[in-house]
Amino acid sequence: MKFSNPLFLGVLTLNFVVSGLSQANENYQQSPQMLSQTLKQPLHFKLPDRGAPGNRSDDAGGRGKCGKNKLTALIPQKNFGYTTSNRPTFWFHFSFSNSLSLTAEFKLFDEQKNNIVKLTLPIKPGLIQVNLPEKDNLLQTEKSYEWQFTVICDSNDPTGNITVRGQVVKQEISPDLQRQIQGKQGRDLAIVYAENGIWFDALTILAQLQQQEPNNSIYREDWNRLLNSVGLQDL
Repeated sequence: MKFSNPLFLGVLTLNFVVSGLSQANENYQQSPQMLSQTLKQPLHFKLPDRGAPGNRSDDAGGRGKCGKNKLTALIPQKNFGYTTSNRPTFWFHFSFSNSLSLTAEFKLFDEQKNNIVKLTLPIKPGLIQVNLPEKDNLLQTEKSYEWQFTVICDSNDPTGNITVRGQVVKQEISPDLQRQIQGKQGRDLAIVYAENGIWFDALTILAQLQQQEPNNSIYREDWNRLLNSVGLQDL
């Protein structure tokens, strides 16, 4: 999966603590032993013991402009993921075979099936990043939200469109988790989120790290390890 020209969508970038990478690198340079120990720690994702209705992959079956190309949501097999953010970032991969621009639609629903977010955006093949609009209390703690992402393959025939669905829950940050993330940033923070089963946060940090340092083999290995842990090794 390429990160050299990522597609940025939405209103604002998710507010994760990744911007301190330069300071972290300075700290590592000052302490080679710390760098060695940190880089030796592998990333492991703890799969949550719950799932949700939905489907994380779909194709048009040869219909419309999308042909037989596949759309995949970067989520665990059970179509469910945790976040600690009020505005999690959603990631998708579209295996379209040419550079034709298409339109996609993202929707987010609350537990009462109210459509609280609706975004229409242009997309291209490859990795797709969808950012939610800036809004206070967009996600309530411990509430389930259903999301839906549709690639419009044929505006005249909706049966040719490609749609993936899943759920996200904003998890409360417990005192123990707060202790674990205290002072962490970059890769260290992603490792903590992964170990606690917080999919969206870990995934977004690793994606942003690769965007900032596309030739960093450690970040690439972390990204592949995370995807492999949920059966997405073919992307």
